Amino acid sequence: MLKIETLHIMDSTWNFSPASQATIDQETLYRMASMAENLNNNNREAIIGEFKRITAEDMELIWPYLLREPGRTTDFSYAGVLMWVDYFNYEYLIYDDTLFIKGVVESDLSKPAFSLPVGKLSLKESVRLLQDYCDAHDITLEFSAVPEYALADMEALSPLRVEELTDWGDYLYAAEPLATVAGKKMSKKRNHVHQFEREYTDWKAIPLTPENAGDALKFMDLFDLEGDNTDMAKAERELSRNLISRVMDGD
Repeated sequence: MLKIETLHIMDSTWNFSPASQATIDQETLYRMASMAENLNNNNREAIIGEFKRITAEDMELIWPYLLREPGRTTDFSYAGVLMWVDYFNYEYLIYDDTLFIKGVVESDLSKPAFSLPVGKLSLKESVRLLQDYCDAHDITLEFSAVPEYALADMEALSPLRVEELTDWGDYLYAAEPLATVAGKKMSKKRNHVHQFEREYTDWKAIPLTPENAGDALKFMDLFDLEGDNTDMAKAERELSRNLISRVMDGD
């Protein structure tokens, strides 16, 4: 996945037509420029609106847009958004049948960043609107976790910087080999499956519900004892536990 910091598409400009340049002092010019900038920023802010914190209730509205995103990264999945909403401070707005998500940079949680917009608007128009929003709020426009398929379109907009997020890549498998675990390349996974089947002969797959979510939380307690102890791994397990707790509460 990629982190992309964009150029300003157009800097703010103001035109003045005083009767005589000599009759207007510097303080007045500064005041006029400030008034023009505030008016310009207020107009920009009204165009796209304000971002709202993502909640479980909002996912019904957001999900149809996520389905329109052609990539396969977890950043655009239902559980991926809802699970990481608190960690990445996800907010959203929908404008002109296009979903915009605002969060933070994966490698620097102090910096705001945007996901790839999804919907009716072209990438160029979406970026222009976000640039206006960022100018109005005095923040730098930056995109994070951009899927690789969108890199060429992003680069066409002349970004200042493109950085690969090597620690945030997703593993993608073809469905059929993973389902059948057939062939030499899948031998290790096939051995794990067979070992599991020998040890747990009465296993079954069932939906996660409020009634059985407590059992899933007990599993997470065991997983904590055996799992990776890196900060990110511990954070991911805690977010998984929070998601299961929401199911238990009926959210």
